[in-house]
Amino acid sequence: MSTYVPEIVPSHIMVDLLKSEWDSREGNIPMPHIFEANMMPENPMEVSLSISPAQDSALIVRPEPSGEKETLRDLGAQLKDVTFWISIDMYTMKSRQRLYDMKAEIRRIIHANMHSFQNESGQGYQVAWYRGFQDFAQNTKNIWYGIIRVECVNNKIAIDV
Repeated sequence: MSTYVPEIVPSHIMVDLLKSEWDSREGNIPMPHIFEANMMPENPMEVSLSISPAQDSALIVRPEPSGEKETLRDLGAQLKDVTFWISIDMYTMKSRQRLYDMKAEIRRIIHANMHSFQNESGQGYQVAWYRGFQDFAQNTKNIWYGIIRVECVNNKIAIDV
């Protein structure tokens, strides 16, 4: 009988990484309220209502619907590649500039930890890539909203049997 090892949860790793590595740049990019969610709220305004005046921004880290993909490397099926996609939904009531400043800080954190995307037990992914940003700003409601996509990859890992 083998020892229990908890499965890796990439969104947990991302939340912990953002909270521990955030640099507010002397208060110019205050740390947003960061939490994990299983799915995007139906109404983005719900997120804005949970933002305190001191924290005018929020990040929701969630797995993407495409989730995890495993690819066998050969017919002998001894090794596999694993890819997992994460989305970071960003909201701010401050300005579009704040949205883009948060994007830059998240991108910096991902790039700085690209090859050390792991939890406290050392489990994680060999690499995490910043894959892009999309601005869905809703200026009419004074809510600026964007999504960052992150790809987490493990290559040539042994298949569990």
